[in-house]
Amino acid sequence: MGIATRWTPIELTFVLLVVYQIKHFLADFPLQREYMLHKTSPGWDFFVPLVVHCLVHGALTLVILWIFAPHLWWLTIVDIVVHFFMDRVKSGPRYLGRYHDKTKASFWNCLGIDQMVHHLTHFFIVWTIVTASSAGAQEHDHQHGDHHAAPASAEKSSTELKLNQGKKWPTDKALRQNMTAIQKLMNDSMAKIHEGQFADGDYLKLADQVDGNLKDIFKNCKLPVEADAQLHVILAEMTKQLMVLKKTGASPEQKHEAAMAIMDSHHSYETYFDGKATNDRAKK
Repeated sequence: MGIATRWTPIELTFVLLVVYQIKHFLADFPLQREYMLHKTSPGWDFFVPLVVHCLVHGALTLVILWIFAPHLWWLTIVDIVVHFFMDRVKSGPRYLGRYHDKTKASFWNCLGIDQMVHHLTHFFIVWTIVTASSAGAQEHDHQHGDHHAAPASAEKSSTELKLNQGKKWPTDKALRQNMTAIQKLMNDSMAKIHEGQFADGDYLKLADQVDGNLKDIFKNCKLPVEADAQLHVILAEMTKQLMVLKKTGASPEQKHEAAMAIMDSHHSYETYFDGKATNDRAKK
């Protein structure tokens, strides 16, 4: 997911808008060399200069996506294609390019349309990155929406953990393995965390590892509906705290508290869920 998950959606949106303003300036001004200005030529002489100019835009977008959301690389193609057609329409002598008199409002209106389309393209890319970067509880809901339709009673009690008529809730193999892995990751890290020897990079690495375990739980979950609803409570809290560990602006104290909260969530899992494989054997 790149580094997009280090920020809240609002923070990520602001960062990307600033980044794309810089990208637009660089590609349309300093990096647009004299050769590329031949994109206004009649016939087919415009083609190669315009393609080169659009590839500059695409290259910068690809760099941005590689940093923030590598899996959305295809947005580079969107940027290149939209920019190509808009620039041709704006500068082509048979199209808006015929309004080339800078002393008339028609020229500036055409320029405004061109800039608006480019900015709207960037807004679309930013929107796609931000919405695709949502993880954790929302991702879990999406992945289980088709086969875990929790009843209204479970939704109402989603913030309150409870036992299954006095017994622990059943588990599946993927859940047990990944929760054990999470416990080991946290236990191996807590000594350095308590001693203040955990840097931001260490927290980010830890969060990514735990996040990988959570995603595997989401992907392979085979719990009954009510057990899944209870698991949601624990995983949602873990996900919330992982966001703190990944957040660049969080203080060491906040990250320490978040790590402790993840440990507390795992303790809740041990309290309310059966960590033994008896349920799997019973099914066989």
